Amino acid sequence: HRIEPDSSTQFQILRTAENCLAPYLSRSNDSPLGIPAYSFHSNDMNMDVYNPALFAAGQMKRISTLISDPVTAAVFTMRSIEIVEVCLANHKMDENGNVYWDYGIQKDIANDLMHACYVLEGIREYREYGGEINLPWESIINHLDLFYADEIWYDFIFDQWKDRLRSIVQPELYHARLWALGIMMYTLSRENDFDRIDEVLWPQIEEYHLGEGRFKMKTKDDRVILRHEAHLLLGLSYYLY
Repeated sequence: HRIEPDSSTQFQILRTAENCLAPYLSRSNDSPLGIPAYSFHSNDMNMDVYNPALFAAGQMKRISTLISDPVTAAVFTMRSIEIVEVCLANHKMDENGNVYWDYGIQKDIANDLMHACYVLEGIREYREYGGEINLPWESIINHLDLFYADEIWYDFIFDQWKDRLRSIVQPELYHARLWALGIMMYTLSRENDFDRIDEVLWPQIEEYHLGEGRFKMKTKDDRVILRHEAHLLLGLSYYLY
């Protein structure tokens, strides 16, 4: 939307985004906690999941600054505030005093790396477009350090799995998947932390390269999955440009 030169296409992009977000304004599509349900499927309506809710809140706050109707903009703003307040009330503190979220109420386990980045990026968008939170930004982003150990990014918080990782025959099975590394590249790029990408992230991504621009899903899985490559493409677009 921001870089589209044609005004009519720009309007269509904005309207499409608004129509996608509009159903999440309705309380009838909320989970029991009062945040947008994981999906509209009947099996998911009772799931309180923080990462998509916060991601949606960030986009609601963003779109509220772009649409021309002040009433609609106010509705999106208020809804984003409500979602963020519920999620903030359910944050936890890691061993280093940094902030994180579990996957949700029904799944009482810390988010993996990819979903931790989703949470962070939802909050980033919310703050970037005028939202306020009562938690230090550094304490949110520094939580990601727990996924890095022995010069490797892992899918899960390393200290929670270290005994198992060091005892199994193939610890590389728990190395971060490509989509986690891709969104991590995006996050570090947004933080202008390019040195860290060069030093500790890109070397691991290179191990996933199959040649001719294709990347496998993880260290011991040669499948090429578009969704995983799309996350890497997002990261590369911000890293390079």
